[in-house]
Amino acid sequence: MENKLLEKKYKIPIDTIREGYKAYQRKFVNLRRYILTAVFLILTANFVYGAAKDSDNYIAYILIVICLAFAFREWYNPVKLRNSVIESCKELGDPLYCLTVTEDEVVISTETEENEPPEPARLPVNDELSVLEYDNFFLIVYGKLMFYIVPKADFSESELDIVRNLTKGN
Repeated sequence: MENKLLEKKYKIPIDTIREGYKAYQRKFVNLRRYILTAVFLILTANFVYGAAKDSDNYIAYILIVICLAFAFREWYNPVKLRNSVIESCKELGDPLYCLTVTEDEVVISTETEENEPPEPARLPVNDELSVLEYDNFFLIVYGKLMFYIVPKADFSESELDIVRNLTKGN
């Protein structure tokens, strides 16, 4: 049995989930969103110029609408996805989570009233694991696609230090 550095049960308030998801999007989603929006707006300006130069160019008008729709989509979809995730979390109720930290891995599990709880997430402590610290929570990110929000409120200072130092050895 591996030596457990930390084993802690906690709950995540909906406001913390909202803040954590926004932080994740700022870190990993927004740059792509800014770039694609700029590309679509530049294309729109180009098509507006083409339509102004030749008012019979109906394809330019169609392309203007399409580019504006794609630019709008780049801003709308992340907000829609975030709201969907928040609503799903609200429907779950107030589950109890368990964070277990060993020298080799981080395990995040959910305790439910069901007979068979969901499979815990096992994140190896390696170069793909990063811990981002914010005022009220940690964002534990594995790769760029998997992330977990761990609120600070239920943790002592020594437990917070264990989470902070997860990636210091790599």
